[in-house]
Amino acid sequence: MVDTTTVVVHEHGEGSPFASMPQDLVEQKGWEDLSRMVREYDPSRELVAVLLKAGERRSAYRLGTPRQ
Repeated sequence: MVDTTTVVVHEHGEGSPFASMPQDLVEQKGWEDLSRMVREYDPSRELVAVLLKAGERRSAYRLGTPRQ
């Protein structure tokens, strides 16, 4: 998860804070599309990224490498 509504300054410049969230907490949030992505992704070659946006909006993406 990346909180795009907040900017933090660090020694290499600026950026948005990010953190990981365990599957059970994702399920508790009631975010159905995100929950489905988390249940179905292959952690050996994929990740699920969530951008938290202003106005309680969010975007989720399932990213990965092609299967060999």
